[in-house]
Amino acid sequence: MSATYYDVNTHDHFDHVVGKFDIGKAPTVSHNSYLVVLFNFSSIMPIGSFEDIARSVFDNVSRSLKWFLSIYSDVLGYPSTAGLAGSLTGCW
Repeated sequence: MSATYYDVNTHDHFDHVVGKFDIGKAPTVSHNSYLVVLFNFSSIMPIGSFEDIARSVFDNVSRSLKWFLSIYSDVLGYPSTAGLAGSLTGCW
């Protein structure tokens, strides 16, 4: 719910999602003012070699950042996500 409260893209849904709660009845000036990136670390596979786990973390974070860039592309000036598919080679 905090993502909905702060996200610039959820302004149209603010009253429906947050309006019934105290924070929605008296919102601060910060509501719907930020770009929000969400991470779901539950999909990281903590098994295998160090490189396998590092790849899982990298892929997870990369997916979140690609999603972020795609939903805020108009706000950010349409950045490219091509560079996020890079290799882990040489990162350690």
